[in-house]
Amino acid sequence: MLFLLQAPFSLVVRASPSHPPFSLLCVMNHLRKKHPDGHVIVSSHVHSSLKQNVSKGLLADFASETGRAGSGLKFRLSVIWKEGEKEIL
Repeated sequence: MLFLLQAPFSLVVRASPSHPPFSLLCVMNHLRKKHPDGHVIVSSHVHSSLKQNVSKGLLADFASETGRAGSGLKFRLSVIWKEGEKEIL
């Protein structure tokens, strides 16, 4: 993943709380192992149109325990919780 070494990379994902993107957790854990100094940040945001609550567990799973924005940042993932139609990949 050469692009992670060249510049900070940001990814925004719209996710449904009823169909969470658990595969992203595996990717983020892998990136955190490669960059253990807090250079990988994950944040969760709930869209105002969402009528149901997002569980505290999901919010905690998709959030950084540690992380700092700055010159050493390699990757930022933002998950926006919003209900939508189930997408088939």
